[in-house]
Amino acid sequence: MAFRAEIFRKHGGFRTDLGRSAESMLGNEDTELGRRLLAGGERLWFEPLAIVYHGIPENRLTKSYFLGFWFNYGRAAVREHANRSNVWKIPRWCFSVPIIIFNVLPARLRLWLFARDPKRRFFFKCTVWRTFGEIFELPRIWLETKRRLKRRTSESSELRSSDVTLGE
Repeated sequence: MAFRAEIFRKHGGFRTDLGRSAESMLGNEDTELGRRLLAGGERLWFEPLAIVYHGIPENRLTKSYFLGFWFNYGRAAVREHANRSNVWKIPRWCFSVPIIIFNVLPARLRLWLFARDPKRRFFFKCTVWRTFGEIFELPRIWLETKRRLKRRTSESSELRSSDVTLGE
C-alpha cells in the first residue's frame, strides 16, 4: 500500500481508533481509508505484478487466532460505520443489536452447526465470531460517544465559569 502525501493532506490519515496496538487486535484501518478515498472521488490502483513477501508467525496459523481475528473484524466493522445518527433520539445500536441477535446470529449459527464440510464449517464458525464481535462493540461505541460528549460539556462549562470569574 502506497499513497502520495497530498492524499493524506486532502482526506486525512488512518483512523487511530482502528488498527492494531499492543492491547487490541482491531484492524480495518487500511480498508476504511480506501473506502474513504473512493468516496472522495480518488482512484485506487491494484498492481497484480507486485511481489510482497510477508512473514507470518506460527501463532497466526491457529484456529484460535482466526477466531480472534474474526471477532475483532466484527468490532472494526461496527467502528467503521459508528457515526450514524440516532432514530427518534434512540441510539441506532438499540435497533441493531436485536436484529443481529434474533435474525443474523441464528442464521449464521445454523450454517455453522449444519455444515458438513470441515472447512466450510470453520468458515461459518468464524462468521459467528464476527457476529459476536459486532454485538460486543455496538454498545461500547455508544458508551464511548456518551462519555466524550459528557467530557466536552463539562469542559465547555468549566471554560464558561472561568470566563465569568475572570470578568468579575
